[in-house]
Amino acid sequence: MKFKSQQDVIAWIQSFQRFGIKPGLERVKWMLTELGNPEENLQIIHVAGTNGKGSTCKMIASVLEANGYKIGLFTSPYLDAFNNRIAINDRDIDSMQLCEVATAVQAIITDMPVGELGAVTEFEIITVLGLLYFYKQRVDFVVLEVGLGGRLDATNAISPIITVITNIGLDHINILGSSLAEIASEKAGIIKAGIPVISGVKQPESIQVIRQKSLEKNSKLYELGTDFHNKIDSISLDELHVQVLFEGKHILNNPSWVTRLVATYQSDNLSLALATLQVLYQQQIIDISLPQTKQGLFDAVWEGRFEVIQRQPIVIVDGAHNPEGMAALIDSLNRHFGNNKKYLWCVGFLQDKEIAEMLQMIINKANKIVVTKPNSDRSADPYLVQEQIIQQAPIEVYVNSDILEAVKTALIQADKDDIICIAGSLYMVSEARKWWAN
Repeated sequence: MKFKSQQDVIAWIQSFQRFGIKPGLERVKWMLTELGNPEENLQIIHVAGTNGKGSTCKMIASVLEANGYKIGLFTSPYLDAFNNRIAINDRDIDSMQLCEVATAVQAIITDMPVGELGAVTEFEIITVLGLLYFYKQRVDFVVLEVGLGGRLDATNAISPIITVITNIGLDHINILGSSLAEIASEKAGIIKAGIPVISGVKQPESIQVIRQKSLEKNSKLYELGTDFHNKIDSISLDELHVQVLFEGKHILNNPSWVTRLVATYQSDNLSLALATLQVLYQQQIIDISLPQTKQGLFDAVWEGRFEVIQRQPIVIVDGAHNPEGMAALIDSLNRHFGNNKKYLWCVGFLQDKEIAEMLQMIINKANKIVVTKPNSDRSADPYLVQEQIIQQAPIEVYVNSDILEAVKTALIQADKDDIICIAGSLYMVSEARKWWAN
C-alpha cells in the first residue's frame, strides 16, 4: 500500500496505540535491519532524562545548524502537530516525505514475525520513520530524544557519538521503577561502550548509578557541578544570561551566553548543550565558531516551556507534568516575580502522575485555580482534582473540562495584576496554546 496523504499515515500510526507501551528493542532492530540499517549511517547525539530533554536537544540542534550543519531533530511528544516530532533544520517533515518513509516502513511490517517478537507499537513506528527519513535526507547529525526511560526505549537501538542524560526524577514509576536509583539505571541504559557521557544528574543516589555504568562501559563521564558549571548572570522575561565553565575555562572563550528560553532551569540545559558541543569539538567531530554558536543559542525556541504567551495580563504556559518539573517551574516564577507572589493557575493532569504532590506546590502559590481536562484517555477527572484542592485550602476553584473554555475562564477571573500559569501536562498546554493561535 502506498500512502497518499498525511492523514492516512497518522491514522495508520495511531492504529498501533492499542498495543500500548511495550519496552524492548527486538522489534525496532528487526525493522531497521529490514530497511538496511539506516541508523548505522547516522551520527547520533542521544539524549535521555526526566525533564529538560527537549530544550537541551533543541539548543544542540540550533547551534549545529547555525554552524552550517544539516541537523535531524527527533523529539516527543509533539506540541502543535504530529510533524513536529521529526524535523531537519527547524523544518518539520512534510506530507510527501512522511508518506514516502511510511510506505517503506509499512511494507516491511507486513512480514514481521509477530508471534516471535510481539506486535509493533506506535512509538517504535515513529522512531523508525524518523531514522529512515534522516538517512534518506543525508543529515550531518541527528539529535535523538529518548521517549521513555532509556535502556529498553525504541531509540536505544542506535549507536551514538555522544550520550546526554539531563536529570533524573520520579516519573513513569509504574514502568521505570519506584526509586531514583532504579529510574537512573533505566536512563543509564543508553550509555554505550567507549562513548562519552554528559550528565546533568544532581541527586547523589542517581549520580552514583551514572558513574558506575560509565565506569563499566569505559565511557568518559562529564558531570554538571564537577566538570562543568553554570551561573545565571541576569534574567528577564525576554532573555537569560548564563556563565558556563567547562573544565575551568569559558567555552570558546565566551564569558556569558544568552538564550530566549527564560526559565531558571534552562541554565542547566544550556550548560549541558554547550558541554556536549565542547566535547564533540575537542574530539574534532564538529567545527564550531563563537559567533555562530552564540546565534544558534539565541535562535533556539522551545514552545510550551515557560513560554510567555501574553503580556497583559502575563500568561505563562509550561509543560510541567511531574513534581520535579513543577518545582522547577515554581523556582522560575520565584526568580522572576518574587517568593511571595501568588498566581492564577489553569491546570490539567494525567491520572498516572503524582497529582497530590503537584497540587500541594500549586496551592501554596495560588490565589485562584481553574481545573480542566487534558485531551488524553489518561486524563484525571477535573472534578476529583477540584475536590482534592478544596480539601486542602480555601481557594476559589473553577472547573471546565473544555480546555479553551478553561483558558477563557482564567482570563475572565484574572485581576489586572494577576499572572496566569497554565501547566500540568504537555497535552493540556498544547491545546491551551490554540486559544491564542485562534
